[in-house]
Amino acid sequence: MKKLPRLFLFCIIPSFGECSAEKNQKNVMKPEGFEEYRKNPECELRLGVASWANGNDDIKSFKFTTFDAAGKAKRMGEMPVEALPQALEFAIREGYITL
Repeated sequence: MKKLPRLFLFCIIPSFGECSAEKNQKNVMKPEGFEEYRKNPECELRLGVASWANGNDDIKSFKFTTFDAAGKAKRMGEMPVEALPQALEFAIREGYITL
């Protein structure tokens, strides 16, 4: 598995756009569906319109969500739905999970 510098990882994740925290606060995922995470009922799996969609509701993303003490969703990683199959294959190939 390739190791990338932390800053590089921060910049390539689409939800961070141009690596600007100020810009990211304006662009948030619009959840269309969610379900409780089976291993921790205080977390959710969400599907919806991606934070980087810029008005195009056809661009979808997946997000693992946790909540703060006030019950507000914390900022967590978001990824394109199309990347999920490859992410799963990668995790299996690297021995992180088994089916």
